[in-house]
Amino acid sequence: MHIRAFASVRELTEIVVFSPTPERREAFAAAATRDLGVPARGVGSAQEAVEGADIVLTAARSRDEKPILFGDWLKSGATVVSIGSTIPEQREIDISVVERSDLIICDTLEEVLEETGDMLAAHTAGIEFRHKAFSLSDLMSGACSEQLKQAKAPMFKSVGGGLQDIVVAELILTKALEAGLATPLPIDFETKR
Repeated sequence: MHIRAFASVRELTEIVVFSPTPERREAFAAAATRDLGVPARGVGSAQEAVEGADIVLTAARSRDEKPILFGDWLKSGATVVSIGSTIPEQREIDISVVERSDLIICDTLEEVLEETGDMLAAHTAGIEFRHKAFSLSDLMSGACSEQLKQAKAPMFKSVGGGLQDIVVAELILTKALEAGLATPLPIDFETKR
């Protein structure tokens, strides 16, 4: 769960969950409460889920490829993390969220700006955003530290990537090996010499 990552760097006091499927949102809320010890509850609409939130995570494709998050629903200063729209045909956030954002961090800058439905829709609507978009590398290197300090409506837009997955998997494996938590598989692999 992405909320585990949030909880590792921020103190969460409440988690509010929306899914169009009541059983899924209730199951997710129960799992979050159990796993993190933070009260979590399901609600009946996306708007209700984000009211008053400091951090908003959109993590699912919307139905009929229509946006499920709108800028006027967000409180001032809220951070948006959008990870569900990864190809041109998908939509997750409304163009008003892109327009509202004063800093957009992208895991893969060109792919996010040129190949995601959310950003393509904003571009088509005439919203300028390239000047406020930076790569994850820029964030990590400090290249956009001044923009980060001044940001009042930041957004992280992610499309994910195989290289990121491999790097994270390698870090996890290394830590597991160092901690003695790895279990060798009872399989002999043949290798060619």
